[in-house]
Amino acid sequence: MEKINIPELSATIERELAMYSAKIQAEIEKAAKDAASKIKKDVAAAAPVRRGRSRGYSKGFTVTDESTFGVASFKVWNKRTPWLPHLLEYGHAIRVGGRSYGQTRAFPHMKPAEEAGIQEFEKKVEQIIEGGG
Repeated sequence: MEKINIPELSATIERELAMYSAKIQAEIEKAAKDAASKIKKDVAAAAPVRRGRSRGYSKGFTVTDESTFGVASFKVWNKRTPWLPHLLEYGHAIRVGGRSYGQTRAFPHMKPAEEAGIQEFEKKVEQIIEGGG
């Protein structure tokens, strides 16, 4: 244990809190990156596959780091066909007659993976904060 003079107490507390904050922030960023990778893996595994076609759609998912100003942010998206996930997730009108005539069925594969990843991330953050980093 280190002895601290009273005039140095404020500076020492600030330094220790800054080190603690940096440690917690680094652990949370790592947990966010891990959660994004798991979401990507789960989405690719649950992605619909057309009969007789290659698995090109599922292989197109990627994770992009969009962190700015010290805020960790990751985006899971399909690099090969960025317009397709929304259409498959929610269904869409068909060419013949719009939505009134019919529409394609939805293949929800992103939302379940996202929800599971968010829950896992929240648990990890709670463990990090409770454990002190």
